[in-house]
Amino acid sequence: MKSYRSVLLLWMVVIVVVNAAILYGTLNWRFDQQFETYKADAENQRRDQLTELVIDLYKQEKNWDRGQLQLLYSSGLAEGFRVTLWDQAGELIWLNDRTTANQGHMGIMRGRGNGWGNGWTTSIQVDARTLIWNGENIGRMEIGYVPAGMLTESDIAFRANVLRSIVLSVAISILVVVGISVVSSKRVTDPLKKMRLAATALHKGQLDVDIPTGQGTKELHELGETLRYLQESLVEQKALRKAISTNLSHEIRTPLTIMRSHLEAIHDGVWELDADRMGLLQSELDRIHHLAEKIKEVEDLESDTWTVKREEVHVGDFLQDCYKQCLPRFQAAGQVLNVDLGHDLDLVQSFDPSQIKRVLINVLENALRYSSSGMETILSARVTGLEENDLAIKGSNDHELKGQLTIQVADQGMGIDPVDLPHIFERHYRSVSAKGKFAGGDGVGLTIVKTIVEAHGGSLEVKSQLGEGTQIFIRLPLV
Repeated sequence: MKSYRSVLLLWMVVIVVVNAAILYGTLNWRFDQQFETYKADAENQRRDQLTELVIDLYKQEKNWDRGQLQLLYSSGLAEGFRVTLWDQAGELIWLNDRTTANQGHMGIMRGRGNGWGNGWTTSIQVDARTLIWNGENIGRMEIGYVPAGMLTESDIAFRANVLRSIVLSVAISILVVVGISVVSSKRVTDPLKKMRLAATALHKGQLDVDIPTGQGTKELHELGETLRYLQESLVEQKALRKAISTNLSHEIRTPLTIMRSHLEAIHDGVWELDADRMGLLQSELDRIHHLAEKIKEVEDLESDTWTVKREEVHVGDFLQDCYKQCLPRFQAAGQVLNVDLGHDLDLVQSFDPSQIKRVLINVLENALRYSSSGMETILSARVTGLEENDLAIKGSNDHELKGQLTIQVADQGMGIDPVDLPHIFERHYRSVSAKGKFAGGDGVGLTIVKTIVEAHGGSLEVKSQLGEGTQIFIRLPLV
């Protein structure tokens, strides 16, 4: 497989060569056109000057003087022309009889597109002119000349020199552009090579590799930043996996350690196997079983087979039921649970009541677990994003409302460390402060919450400050 640099360089060379060929062809074509036009204009001007000279010679003597007409040779204006002159009566008075000599001087002429010709007989054209002086016809003159398309040896040599200059210029341009292409392709591909090596290192697990951000182009810089973001994500995921493994092993090892110590004590005769001991062992087994069930529950929710079973639910009554179900546990813990439902919750919406109830109970239990006696937790809900005219149709199944139901659970508990905040919805993640001060969590509750809410097309937002409490916003689209 060819390298990116070789492909890039090859395409640059191809583009340059094609452009050079087009440039050469265009210049050659335009030069031929302009050169022929120039020759034709120059020959016309020389014939006009020759005509004026002949009339001037007539004016000097008021008659035709063959001796005076010999001055046409010395003037050089007749060079290359075949000049025939008649007087008023039509008598031939002068003929340029040096055509053979002129042909020898001019050499062999070539007509472009007409092959090779050997002189006047095959290529001459005649320009017939009537000579007028003082309004009187003084004679007639014919000028035979070579057409503009017929090139003499000097014309061919001049044209060849010009074309050689064009070819040389194009060749130099190609070499310069190729040289620049080699340098520029190296500047482009060198960062790509470094990024490829860095990506390979990341693939092999070398997460401390230095990733270049690219220089000179926006795209290379963005590619480098993307790889760096990937590196940071992999480092974060590695640390998260380690934390998850530690938390999960802790959750399993703790009940197993308790069971083992109790069984050893019973085996050694220190304790008797009575109902209390059996109950304690059973509770630890239930704890392990509960953790396994939670893990399986998350896997089921994240599978493609799980679907939301929507029902028509009255929002206000539903939230009151969730409040009443959780209130006894808060009262037993010496905490306060209040409810604040807006007047706009008298509407019917479509969602899975059992799953949304699991979401609210899970969030409320977290608030209970991480709060102390005497602290208050508030369950509130509002409808947001609705236009005033939408309120008249809320609850109707025939309309899709452009608002959302926002459910908020605000507690006065210990709060969440900013370091832990981005990870609280990760499976089996628990902050160090939470594990050190409170027990009982399994690290999968908020994962389940996030999965259920997103399955309903909703979103979650968490605001928290250490020592001041946490606010969790559950937003569900209104239908």
